Amino acid sequence: MIELLSWQALGDIINRFRAKCLGLDPVSTIRGPDMLQRLKVPHTYCWSPALIPKPKDWGSHVSISGFCFLTTPDYAPASDLLEFLNGPAPIYIGFGSIVLDDPDAMTQLIFEAARRTG
Repeated sequence: MIELLSWQALGDIINRFRAKCLGLDPVSTIRGPDMLQRLKVPHTYCWSPALIPKPKDWGSHVSISGFCFLTTPDYAPASDLLEFLNGPAPIYIGFGSIVLDDPDAMTQLIFEAARRTG
């Protein structure tokens, strides 16, 4: 299931990269989702196994590493950033890992929605 969802989100980007950068033919939507499993390509999912344990039917070429974090450096934010953070809560619009076909159209839609709501 993870492979199918990943391919639905990234297959067109992968095929565009294959064609433009590598000069390769596209991978079909039938063969794409199971390619990593079929070819036993080593790969890692970066989520916590406490959140989603590794299924028993996944081979040894698949690992779940846990989340990745950078060491926190000493940091003193600028005064204007502190002022912003201490101000009213901003409106946040997030997309997670969604891949947009037309990001410019989505941006315009968001701006229009924000304008209409004040």
